[in-house]
Amino acid sequence: LLVTEAKTTFTRVGDKNLTGLSCYQPDLNKFDTDPKTGKAKNKGKIFAYTVSKDLQLTKYDVTNFNERPRKMKYVRGGSKYIPEGKHEFENTTEGHCDEILTVAASPDGKYIVTGGRDRKLIVWSTEFLAPIKVIPTKDRHGEVLSLAFRKNSDQLYVACADFKIRTYSINQFSQLEILYGHHDIVIDISALAMERCVTVGARDR
Repeated sequence: LLVTEAKTTFTRVGDKNLTGLSCYQPDLNKFDTDPKTGKAKNKGKIFAYTVSKDLQLTKYDVTNFNERPRKMKYVRGGSKYIPEGKHEFENTTEGHCDEILTVAASPDGKYIVTGGRDRKLIVWSTEFLAPIKVIPTKDRHGEVLSLAFRKNSDQLYVACADFKIRTYSINQFSQLEILYGHHDIVIDISALAMERCVTVGARDR
């Protein structure tokens, strides 16, 4: 990527305090066609997903860099999603009730995963932004700070404020394991194709 050759476009969004961004370009799928034209609906499309502190997840079409990004869909959380139970495993309402801090698009383009201060992951469908599965971290300090998918895999790495790294299989909607090693909150995480991830802590240097 040469910065001098990069194209740019911009838009002003109505969301307050954006906290995360994830992009996805769908592969050509011969079964994903428009019934009117018979052509692939998402061929050549590039989608961007943003989250914000005002509890909103938004989907944009950013394919055409000569135009402003087009807002396609959005969903918003709120106080109606505050869990009624006092136990962490009951934190399964289908929406965010506190700040959304991070977002990640799955490599196969089926899912968007969000997480934040309400200590849970929500798996959304990319097509309709409808909640599919809610996975609580089950820890009172388990705020979700960063997400990263392993390349070409459904394996998700999650950095949390309880000093832990959690791994999930998103296709199975299940937790795989918990990794330890940090002595302070894990503020960011990244991964490539191999079965490993890189994390950065806060005050544990």
